[in-house]
Amino acid sequence: MKFKINAEEFEALEENMQALYEKQGDGYQLVVEGIDTGEELKEALRKEREERALAKKKLQQLEEERQQVEEERQKEKGEFKALYEKTQAELEKERREAASFKQTIQEKERESLASSIAAKLTTDEKRAKILKQEAMTAIKYDPEKGAYIEVGGVPVDKDKLVSQMKEEYPFLVDAPGASGGGAGGSGTGGGATKKFNEYTGAELVELKRKDPDGYQRIRDDYYNER
Repeated sequence: MKFKINAEEFEALEENMQALYEKQGDGYQLVVEGIDTGEELKEALRKEREERALAKKKLQQLEEERQQVEEERQKEKGEFKALYEKTQAELEKERREAASFKQTIQEKERESLASSIAAKLTTDEKRAKILKQEAMTAIKYDPEKGAYIEVGGVPVDKDKLVSQMKEEYPFLVDAPGASGGGAGGSGTGGGATKKFNEYTGAELVELKRKDPDGYQRIRDDYYNER
């Protein structure tokens, strides 16, 4: 509210507001009880403006402090998020490495068992490799009992699998008392001197191709003698 106004401003006021003014020369002056002079009113208004400015300044300071606190909170939140994500990534890496190590150990146990089975069947390195691969198909792994053998869904011992593989792969198994490798020659008929299990796998394949009857005869002789 202005202390002095002109006639046009006075006319624009509502009646109850006009009552607060009195005619002073060409204009109108606000009538304030307890204030005798215009200078006193100006001083009161000056103080009010100063108080407003001070309150505004304090409010601004409070807002700046609030923003600073919020920025610090967001910064800490971002740092915590980054730390959390880093920790999670490291834990996931450790889990993958542990799983990979566990898998490696499991495979080594299975391979070790398969190698021991192949060693019971032949001393020939190439044939042992084939037999090992075949044995691996029957070897499972359980976290509690480790590597074990299963045939047709039924757990069996090592000797059982060795016997079965002798039946299935006689051409890969060493002859009794042999030192491995396989004997030479592949003659059949009246001049044949080798038994079925004394042939190498390659020799048996070739024999079956060239002389199916001879192959069947020595194979039958081998199994009939057992």
